[in-house]
Amino acid sequence: MKICVIYDTKRKNGATVHIVKWIQEALTDAKAEVDLRSWDKVDDFDYDLFIVGSPIYWERPLKSVLNFLSENRAKLADKKVVIFIVCMANLFGHFTDEYIDKRYLKPLEENISDSVVEKAVFRGWLKKPNHNERRKVIKWARELIEMELRSNGQRR
Repeated sequence: MKICVIYDTKRKNGATVHIVKWIQEALTDAKAEVDLRSWDKVDDFDYDLFIVGSPIYWERPLKSVLNFLSENRAKLADKKVVIFIVCMANLFGHFTDEYIDKRYLKPLEENISDSVVEKAVFRGWLKKPNHNERRKVIKWARELIEMELRSNGQRR
């Protein structure tokens, strides 16, 4: 399975960078071929799955990621797309679920809603990587690959 993980970030060693590397690690361990790409370095759309992520700054996903999805909606129309965000709003528990969906995930889905097969919210941090979140990301990525293999009638 060939997977492209597309993202942007404002912090070159921040939570989003760690999370995409953890996703890559888990998917590679599951024998997937995984490419990490900044939103502005994507020139090939010959993948089985796209995973697109953005941190949340000033209560919104990064404009670069939103623009990428909008500008490439035709190329992504017949593809499977997974979206994820990295934020700290989920620190407040399930009370923020509706807010996160409406304010953070919906804008990412807007132009590609028919292609989205999965969504995820990961908790960011300010200083040191959160190793509990690492376990969550790896578990999620493994479940994602299993789901994709099942939907394609394959087994690992």
